[in-house]
Amino acid sequence: MRNIAGYRKLTVSILIVFLFLSLSGCGKHIKNIKPTPHSKKSVTSTSNNIAKVNLSDCVYSRINYSSGDIGFLNSYKDLLIFSYGSGKPVKSTPPCLTYLNHIALYDTSKKSVIATYSADKGYTQILGVINEDWIALEEYNNEECIPQRIYVINRKTNRRSLVYKVDWIPKLGEEAQKTSMFLSGDNLYLEIAKFYKNDITEAEIRSINLSNGSSKVLLTKKFKYYGISFPFPNAGMNASYILFNCWNDYNESESFLYVFSIKENRVRKITLPDSIYKAQYPVVSSDNFVILEKYISVGHKDNKIIVSPVDKILQEVTTYDVDIVNIFASKDYIVGEALGPIVAINRHTGKISLINTKNAMEDYYEIYLSGDRLFIVGDIKDSTAGIVYLNLEKNGL
Repeated sequence: MRNIAGYRKLTVSILIVFLFLSLSGCGKHIKNIKPTPHSKKSVTSTSNNIAKVNLSDCVYSRINYSSGDIGFLNSYKDLLIFSYGSGKPVKSTPPCLTYLNHIALYDTSKKSVIATYSADKGYTQILGVINEDWIALEEYNNEECIPQRIYVINRKTNRRSLVYKVDWIPKLGEEAQKTSMFLSGDNLYLEIAKFYKNDITEAEIRSINLSNGSSKVLLTKKFKYYGISFPFPNAGMNASYILFNCWNDYNESESFLYVFSIKENRVRKITLPDSIYKAQYPVVSSDNFVILEKYISVGHKDNKIIVSPVDKILQEVTTYDVDIVNIFASKDYIVGEALGPIVAINRHTGKISLINTKNAMEDYYEIYLSGDRLFIVGDIKDSTAGIVYLNLEKNGL
């Protein structure tokens, strides 16, 4: 998740959850988007199966964007979908949203943008997720990050349908509704968090059948004195399981992980030990492993990543001695952000790569993992926003 008000250079935060969608036909075309290949050089190995890697020494491709900002990536096979816009704040008084009100669909095999979409007039941010048959688009237009509506596009017919609009408006003193979404076949799954007065929070999981438009609430839970956190789109959900975590606002050592089984239509509550604070950034991989961060304190030497089968969480564990946040996982890799480098963990070999982006990018502010491909969003040259992507396996990582 990210701090929306200060989008460009901020580290993604734990509570604010995903943004943006809708479309109203084709948006403005992105200028100067083209891949730039680079040749691979050497990787310097260190002890304990950790390698320090310069991004500039890897084989990678680059998508340049002439001005403004890029963010909120999602992908399906060779297709990459991302938001873009001026990145300018909506108003002069922070906190406020920044403009990311267009979406591009980029084909990495053809090295070109094949479609663009725009948020309707008056909407500030738009986010998309994609699978074989559908594109889901969510849009916002205010500082509270309330999703006004979610549209889907049938990729075969190009027909657009409204499938969800906010049905709860916070009263004075209440916080916003926040959502995360995931596509699986013809179903769109939503995680919805609502924040009421008197320290009441509510978590809801909802499924929408996109072929017939029917909607069903799978789970609703209310909490007193508890915060709720959902992961990034697709990071904390897969075709079988959906995760969310909550913690006691007055006793932060008391935290729980909820694992909802889509196939069994049931939820498990897992009490987390004190050493795992707020179930930092819970993620479920496509092969049904849960990735948690054991968090002691900022920069603590005992911070580490814990990986468990979803049916044996914290009973069978693999640990990695790295301290990372904003985690993504596939069946092959785990990636996250450390203080400086991007960390990539090969789940088959246990090799940990610390990827230094400095020689290839001026700065980065978002990452995304799809299979064995790592995508990095940041300033590439002269503060020009862009996306660098590389195949981790082919680069020997």
